[in-house]
Amino acid sequence: MASSRAVHLKYGEYLVTLAGCIECHTPAKQGKLVQGMTLAGGQEFRFPGAMAVSANITPDLETGIGRWSEQNLLDRVYQYKEYAEKGSPQVGPESFTLMPWLNFAQLKPEDLKAIYAFLRTRQPIYHVVDLHSVWQAQGNRGKPRG
Repeated sequence: MASSRAVHLKYGEYLVTLAGCIECHTPAKQGKLVQGMTLAGGQEFRFPGAMAVSANITPDLETGIGRWSEQNLLDRVYQYKEYAEKGSPQVGPESFTLMPWLNFAQLKPEDLKAIYAFLRTRQPIYHVVDLHSVWQAQGNRGKPRG
């Protein structure tokens, strides 16, 4: 019989897979995910005049979410509940993201905790990601948000 921790991690893996986190948070070259870089961020999403880049969500202490506590993740995701309830904050290129925050903000804390637990078991990968390089190149430096 599997332990409750194993079931919790398996559920987190299921949610990460269902949400497509690997496909968005793993860099790709010529349409194929780069081996050894799973969840290390750097996947580019290009639009006319803009580009968004996915964040490193491995538990790397310097370039990923390795310093995040479980509560940090909950706080980050749930700030979008207020967005849904009270309306959009001021939006600009420095905060542009494709992350489906509103969808994640609807998850129960137990679901987000399972995602967090699963992500903590992944290989930490040191990978510096410039989340808004196109905008920064134009001199518009803002706080990168993933």
